[in-house]
Amino acid sequence: MSFVKTTALVEGVSESTVLRFALEQWATAQGFSEHCS
Repeated sequence: MSFVKTTALVEGVSESTVLRFALEQWATAQGFSEHCS
């Protein structure tokens, strides 16, 4: 897999899956447990 293809894939999901995952990880680290799915 090329770098460009990987970058495009990451940017494609960064606004949803990755961002949500990072946000939940941060929330957990802060002591929050709010999962509004």
